[in-house]
Amino acid sequence: MANTYSIDLERGSSQYLSRADTASLSLTGDFTFEAWVKLETDMASVRQDLMAKWTGAGNQRSFQLFLERNTGTDRIFFANSSDGVDNGTTATVDFASNLVIGTWYHIAMTFDASAGQIELFLYGTSVTTGAGAATSTFDSTAVFNLGADSGATTFFDGLLDEVRIWDDIRSGAEISANYQSELTGSEAGLVAYWKLNNDATDSQTSGNNDLTLQAAPSYSVDTPFIGPGEFTADGDTTGLWHMDGAIASAAKKDNAEGSAGYDLTETSAPTSNTGFNGIANGCYVFDGSAELVETTNNFTAYGASAVTVECWIKTTTDNGNSIIVGINDGVTETFALRKSAAGNTYFFRCETSVGTGDSPTIAEASIEDGGWHYLAGTYDGASVEIYLDGVRQSTGTAHTGTIITSNAANLSIGATEGGTSLWAGSVDEVRISDIARSATVISNYYNQVTSTFVPKIMMI
Repeated sequence: MANTYSIDLERGSSQYLSRADTASLSLTGDFTFEAWVKLETDMASVRQDLMAKWTGAGNQRSFQLFLERNTGTDRIFFANSSDGVDNGTTATVDFASNLVIGTWYHIAMTFDASAGQIELFLYGTSVTTGAGAATSTFDSTAVFNLGADSGATTFFDGLLDEVRIWDDIRSGAEISANYQSELTGSEAGLVAYWKLNNDATDSQTSGNNDLTLQAAPSYSVDTPFIGPGEFTADGDTTGLWHMDGAIASAAKKDNAEGSAGYDLTETSAPTSNTGFNGIANGCYVFDGSAELVETTNNFTAYGASAVTVECWIKTTTDNGNSIIVGINDGVTETFALRKSAAGNTYFFRCETSVGTGDSPTIAEASIEDGGWHYLAGTYDGASVEIYLDGVRQSTGTAHTGTIITSNAANLSIGATEGGTSLWAGSVDEVRISDIARSATVISNYYNQVTSTFVPKIMMI
């Protein structure tokens, strides 16, 4: 399953994850720790605990790892005890710049037991090394905690994802090669692998380090990854807008991969989220009050007997009657991915010579959850279908006739051509085709996107 969730730990609620003492998590020799982290509070006055197996009760101190701010500079702090009795010796490494709240970082730390030395990596690139830790680590019986110290008195506050522990020193090349990808779980040296993808199970092949949630933390659809979701044009593509780059850029508006003459223009410019904020790169963000984009000419690049409309959307807004993508001049709605007038379901509409055909509906709760969703609507001359995240929703609605081609309207995104039926949320990767793409093609595309992922934030 693709990485579509992270875990959200709230310090104020004392939330963390734990595992009873186990040999594979003793980490008495060399090891590497990796995780994607996103802080929700500043470290000016409180540290951010990553992992620990350390308790003074019964002198069961092994190690602890956390982030902290020291004299104004953020650093990673590692301490280990050679006998379980002493309070350990420490090694630290400063970050080149302080971590920013609300930003995803991939952090890796290696520990060379023979030298008592750690090395910090950020996005697979070495920051520097730090010495001073003990050259041996006591094998304690303390509980292993993720996101808290072993006494559960200090905590991590923010999001964690793709946490990995190895029993060797990973090279910079190995970290760099893997931090952008999911693992199979069978990699040599991997002793624990928590994807945190809506559960806390250990995805390492032996799978014996499942974690227990403490104080009921929740999972979040905010992750450091996006799928490689950019559509490619083929002989059946008539409209394709990647919606990347600055709001006025050609890359945002260009329909060069589709039929000529259908670049986009902004009637009221939505926000442009650039970089890796869309499903493929950038995206449009519509406010639902006035913003829409539309083709510069009336859009007629679709067949009379079949059409497919596809896009990616993300929203938490309880939208009312609204159009995401479609052709609507205020009277005739040739086709559209839209939300119902009642404002509680999504569906695909296609108007033909015999009347209006509406697909089966999708409950708003399945879409308005803040995550990216792939919508596809098709008409093949016999039925109107809608797909959510690659899955056809029920049996299509029987419908016949030729698609209305006399509607002199632009194709619009975010509203009708006249600026009514406004939709609020993010839209990315819009594609129109003059065929009804098959269920297999639609499913395969979605599975390809969600089975491979790349980080949203490539570097700071």
